[in-house]
Amino acid sequence: MQLTKALLFTLSLFLYTPFLFAQWTTTGNNIYNSNTGNVGIGTTLPAGFLDVGKPADSVLASVLGRVPEGNSSGIGTYLGVRTGGTQPGSIMSFSLEHRFYGYLNSAINFYRGGATTGGFLTFSTNNGTEQMRLDPSGNLGIGTTTPAARADVAGSFIAGGTNVNSNTTKLMVRNTAGKVWAISSGENQVNETNFGIYDWSDNTTSPYLSITTGGNVLIGKVAQVNSSYMLDVAGNVRANQVTVNTTGADFVFDSSYSLPSLGSIQDYIVRNHHLPGIAPAASMREQGVNVGENQTKLLQKIEELTLYAIDADKRSSRQDAVIDRQQKLLLELQAQLKAQQVEIDRLKAQQATH
Repeated sequence: MQLTKALLFTLSLFLYTPFLFAQWTTTGNNIYNSNTGNVGIGTTLPAGFLDVGKPADSVLASVLGRVPEGNSSGIGTYLGVRTGGTQPGSIMSFSLEHRFYGYLNSAINFYRGGATTGGFLTFSTNNGTEQMRLDPSGNLGIGTTTPAARADVAGSFIAGGTNVNSNTTKLMVRNTAGKVWAISSGENQVNETNFGIYDWSDNTTSPYLSITTGGNVLIGKVAQVNSSYMLDVAGNVRANQVTVNTTGADFVFDSSYSLPSLGSIQDYIVRNHHLPGIAPAASMREQGVNVGENQTKLLQKIEELTLYAIDADKRSSRQDAVIDRQQKLLLELQAQLKAQQVEIDRLKAQQATH
């Protein structure tokens, strides 16, 4: 009886087994399984819809082309997402000619290229248009496929947020000597609306150059007493050549121009101690001098002096002519007097003989 029961139980299991595996169905060349659970390959505890377990480190799986985790070289491909093991949270893909490798929970490393030579790491939009590239030399190009520097952007570049403060939006530039310069969209703890250039190695609070929101350029200072000056320098300026726009003073030579008399100018100088139309020295020291305007006024005075000199030369020429005529008359009178004296002497001598 016991033997019969055991035989019947074994037979029932044998007959029921095909039904356990009858969930795989074929449709044309496709095969699918209606099982609602997880599928495990190489593991008895699948944690997701498909969980491929880790093989022995000495095994290279021929179907999936898997390589051991933590090994960034080898033949074949590997694609996996893991939440445990020796590389938790890692995403890896390998191939013979194109490789991608990264650890997302720690340092991120990417490798893209051939087995023996490096290649490009590119990023494209969903329409296949390349937007960014890292070439084998380490140059990063955005908007260009031929980056010529460590960072090469073909287009506009924006840094910083909408809330500018002393700790943000600074572009640091370091030279080979280790000196750092900073270009900032705000001035450190001075004026956050201005654009500043700093010698960041030596002075992080006062920029060497500032540009205000109105477009004024300040050198050696961060504020203006008079904002009408587009360029405001706190110090000396040296240049090989300076060109200043000016209207000139040719109006002095117009026939309608009334040339002031030297007497009136003398009276003005006595009363005011400076030339008419020229600012006094005290005003120049306090407010500076408008170079273009002052140049026009000085040129006006020079042209007036030229007219005075021309007028004086004309008077001198007329006087020279008068003097020449007077000299000629004097010589004629002297000749006449000499002739008269000769005649008188002749008459006297004639009278003496009689």
